[in-house]
Amino acid sequence: MHIVTKILIVFGAILCILLSALTVSLAGNTEAVRGAYAAERDAKIAAQAELAVERSESAKLTAAAAVEKEPLVRVAQEAEAKLRALETERNTLKAEKSEAQGQVDTLRNQFNELTVTTQTQASLIKSLKDELDASRKASLDTAKQLAEVIERLNESERLRGVLDQTARSLREQLEEMKLASAAGGASAGAPVGSNVARAVELAGARVSGRIVRTFKSPSGEEMASVNIGSGTGLKVNTKLNIVRDGFVASLVITAVDVSESVGRIEKLGREVEVRADDLVLSRLD
Repeated sequence: MHIVTKILIVFGAILCILLSALTVSLAGNTEAVRGAYAAERDAKIAAQAELAVERSESAKLTAAAAVEKEPLVRVAQEAEAKLRALETERNTLKAEKSEAQGQVDTLRNQFNELTVTTQTQASLIKSLKDELDASRKASLDTAKQLAEVIERLNESERLRGVLDQTARSLREQLEEMKLASAAGGASAGAPVGSNVARAVELAGARVSGRIVRTFKSPSGEEMASVNIGSGTGLKVNTKLNIVRDGFVASLVITAVDVSESVGRIEKLGREVEVRADDLVLSRLD
């Protein structure tokens, strides 16, 4: 037998022995593995059963939670909707607040402007009022002065008319005197005024008036105007009596108007003074 064959046989025997050992070991391990597998399988089944129970419980809990969650979800949704509404309202209120603040600032500025304008207008009105008062006072003064001037002019015109009438009356008397002198052949030594008509008292009911003013004629005679005239029956050469706490002087009318007359004051040699507002009577009785 060849040596190699022997070696191979020996290796084969050794391998058989090893294989037998391994077979014995494998058989023991197989039983252990089977037992372990069976245990694992039983544990798996138990776990699956427990898992099924837990899944059932979980499903029940999930269903219960879903039932309980639904109102909570609704509440949450409502709360979220309210929150969104409040947020929108907040934004709106913020915008309105900003707008209101802007309006307040605008109104404040307008108020300040109106205050300044009012103060300016008040100052202007005061200035205008002062100017108006001054203008009114000046107008009143001017009107008063104008009224005085007009009154003086009217008085001057009345006096002028009276004086013109007096002068005309005197001229007429002078012409009558000249004619009377020429017709009667008066002597050269006779006074020129000897044929002048004699003053007479007013007949009828007693007439009274007042001296308006006194003045002097161009010839130097003392004259006076009274507030009665032809309406009371006065005529040229009517003699009146000037009275003030008694008889003062006589007044011979030289010119007559409807409501005013002018006459010559005759003091009859007495040192007396005729004044404005002295009483004038047609008779003393």
